[in-house]
Amino acid sequence: LGLTITTTDIRAVLGAGSTLTLSDGADIGSGVGALDVTAKEDSVNRAASLPKKVSGDTVGIGASVALSIADHTIVAEAENGATINGAHDVALLAQSALVVDTEAQGGAEGGVAVTPVAAIALVNTSTSARMGTKTGVTTTSGAVSVKAIHDGRTSTRAAGATEGGDVAVGASLALTLADDQTVARSFRSIAANGDITIEADTLASNRADATASAKGAEGDGEDQNNNGSTADNKNVDQQVQGQRSSSNSTAASNGASDSSGNGATPQAKPSDNTSDDSDGAVSVAEHTGVASGVAALAVATVPLFTLLCGYFWGARNTRL
Repeated sequence: LGLTITTTDIRAVLGAGSTLTLSDGADIGSGVGALDVTAKEDSVNRAASLPKKVSGDTVGIGASVALSIADHTIVAEAENGATINGAHDVALLAQSALVVDTEAQGGAEGGVAVTPVAAIALVNTSTSARMGTKTGVTTTSGAVSVKAIHDGRTSTRAAGATEGGDVAVGASLALTLADDQTVARSFRSIAANGDITIEADTLASNRADATASAKGAEGDGEDQNNNGSTADNKNVDQQVQGQRSSSNSTAASNGASDSSGNGATPQAKPSDNTSDDSDGAVSVAEHTGVASGVAALAVATVPLFTLLCGYFWGARNTRL
């Protein structure tokens, strides 16, 4: 399990009802300065689960989960009633840059091999520049700028490889849920001798990649005898009949009864609803499939979603 949980709250604020006055100094040639209210963040969050491949003689289960939860708030604000006097330029800037990288890999091999792999990123960002309410007009001799800028990049990758001698089930989930809110607002009247700019910019790149491979029993013409040699183009029915004949020979050579009185060897056939033009045989697939990939994935990730639901509803699991 790779887990990263980050919460930030970065604020630059002129408090509600406060008064800020800028004035020229006594030295000759000087001027009134600018007012800058700036909140910035530059953050990189990474969660990775990269276990070694799991091997088992009978059963191999290689589970891997990587989870990133990021909740980031950046605010630059002149709150309601805040008064600004005498400033030349006034700039409120909220700027955020957030990279969230989540990667999970898993692998298993055995007679029955199962590899559930999940990489999940839950990202919430709020980047806000705000000029709050005020009675009257806020006046400056220069420009006024209220800007909110967000650059968010989220990458989620899940990869699983499964090899099973009898059954192979590989399920990979890559999920990115990103909610980016970037807002620039003014709720007061402004009179400026320069430009007035109220601007919100967002650059977001969200990506999720999932790959899964499952290799099961050998296909037609690829099955092997006990001595490791390759059989020649035998399907399931032929392989089963060969095994039965071999067993009968072994029984006879040891004075035991064979299976000749038990009827013909059952055939591997499609369902009765299959059209008549079917070849009537089911071969062993090189890649063993699952009837419902969605169901397999749901079962494999039940523990993960139990953890997530518990976290968001305040019942955090302390024994991961």
